[in-house]
Amino acid sequence: MSKKQDRRIRRTKERLRQALLELILEKPYDEITVQNILDKGDVSRSAFYAHYSHKDDLLRQGMPEDILSYGLNDSEGVLPNVAGLFAHILAGKQWFEAMQGNAGMMLTNQLARQRMVENWVAVLAPHQASASPPVQATAHYLTGALMSLLLWWSNDGMQQPPETMNEWFQEMAVNGVVSHKAIPKNNTISP
Repeated sequence: MSKKQDRRIRRTKERLRQALLELILEKPYDEITVQNILDKGDVSRSAFYAHYSHKDDLLRQGMPEDILSYGLNDSEGVLPNVAGLFAHILAGKQWFEAMQGNAGMMLTNQLARQRMVENWVAVLAPHQASASPPVQATAHYLTGALMSLLLWWSNDGMQQPPETMNEWFQEMAVNGVVSHKAIPKNNTISP
């Protein structure tokens, strides 16, 4: 019985998530109401509020935990391969473009930054020999660099493939963190 309920819950959450994604393509995020989501997803109000407190909560919970690698594990680089992140954004380009400049994108960016910092800390902490600079500072540095590169790439039309963007990020970020001894020069880090 509980597995059947779990499946129903998963289906309901997926219908709500899909409804929100479809609505984002139809109108600005700020104009989307919970009722719009319910109508589009054909889900009851009580089912929505059993899982989410508001539409921002639905948007937040739809973001992956491991925002850096999206399951990629490249142990050959000093830092984890981030091509999966670029590929994810490229695959969702239409939603990314539809969200530009609205409250939904600000919320997404805030959560993405927070999760990136957490992911970098988890990746770096076991490998960082000294406390200077602290792991948290390095995590924020790498997050800022990656978010900046993502923004440049999206504003430039996402012309370069995700693998190229990973190479560029690796080259620029590794030079920065290795030169400041945040990561020992001959160390390899993988998620």
